[in-house]
Amino acid sequence: MRNARCPTSIFVEHCALSIAHCAVGELEQKMPTRLRDFAVAARSLLEGRPADSIEAVGRIVASDFRDPEGLFYLSRHLAHLGETGPALTLLERVVDGGFFCYPAMARDSWLKPLRTQPAFTRLLARAESHHRTALDAFAQPGGDRALGVAMSV
Repeated sequence: MRNARCPTSIFVEHCALSIAHCAVGELEQKMPTRLRDFAVAARSLLEGRPADSIEAVGRIVASDFRDPEGLFYLSRHLAHLGETGPALTLLERVVDGGFFCYPAMARDSWLKPLRTQPAFTRLLARAESHHRTALDAFAQPGGDRALGVAMSV
């Protein structure tokens, strides 16, 4: 038996998406340039306009934006769009910049296009090494006990 959807629920979903799309468009006009480029990249991806999405990501990457976690978001965005070379280059910048959340990098489905690349395997191993070092440095003085958190790799 197929999972049939009610025509009313399809209509409601379409209306909600249309309202959200209009709201995002209005908000984008009021956003500072860099934040607007993040919104444009996401919206263009959702609207099936990969070239516009990649262009918005490129503007951010070429700017003075240096937050490695934000750049991680952009690297996974590029990988998802099939831009494996630029995604790997940016991901290397991410790890060099101090963001090496190994669990996220190891499990993120948007990074799947990179997983067959030897450069990604090496980069992931570096991220894991940095991640483990950070975990050890946190746990050694009892940081995990002080905060009551479980340590995981």
